[in-house]
Amino acid sequence: MLQILKESVTEPLRVFCNIAAFVIPYGIYKINQHLHKRSDPPWKKEEQANASDGQPKSQ
Repeated sequence: MLQILKESVTEPLRVFCNIAAFVIPYGIYKINQHLHKRSDPPWKKEEQANASDGQPKSQ
């Protein structure tokens, strides 16, 4: 039983796929965050700042 577990963990394709299953979504998340930081319009940045302060939106 232990031998089967050891062999399945050390298979290169399985290890690569497990690492890729974490790295790819995390990379997309970070790229998306960076794009939003750089390209959101000014009014959207103001809304996000007000929402994080907990202040009600003035109209």
